[in-house]
Amino acid sequence: MRTNRRDFIKAISVPVAGALLIPGCARKPHGPYLVLSALEADTLIALCEQLIPADDYAGATEAGVVYFFDKQLSNRGNYSEQLAFYQQGLAIVNNCCRNLHNTSFAKMDIEAQYDFLKKLEGGKVADKSWKMADQRKFFNTLLDHTMQAFYGAPRHGGNKQYVSYAMMGIQYPLVIGQNRYDHLENE
Repeated sequence: MRTNRRDFIKAISVPVAGALLIPGCARKPHGPYLVLSALEADTLIALCEQLIPADDYAGATEAGVVYFFDKQLSNRGNYSEQLAFYQQGLAIVNNCCRNLHNTSFAKMDIEAQYDFLKKLEGGKVADKSWKMADQRKFFNTLLDHTMQAFYGAPRHGGNKQYVSYAMMGIQYPLVIGQNRYDHLENE
């Protein structure tokens, strides 16, 4: 029995197409994020934007800080063991904001977000939700990781297009581990 090329292509197209779809089915349904839900991502973006707001230079949002968190909290990242810590902390932040302001953190106005973060930093958010977790620890961990995301190498998920390097006036490293400072000699 002889098979022509057209019949052969039809016969193999169904199994090949099915094999290509399997990896897509295994991924969690979080949209553009690996492990963060849309609410968690929105809350994280608003928190990080308060820590590194945009001014004459890019802020946390433009630097893609949320993608750093998402990548590092996934099973491919260095902070995968802290996923539950962040999920709990972000949920508590939103519960507190709903209890105190009738809305989520991301939907609060900028001044209210700032005041909330100042209280969080000092461990003074007056809400029963924080009895289960340490406010200061959450704030300090968030601040530390936000700085790593903003100032670190883009290969880790943040500092998109080297925006923090541009802000500091340095060129991005052309070779990992080596930076060119030729522009400093001319000043």
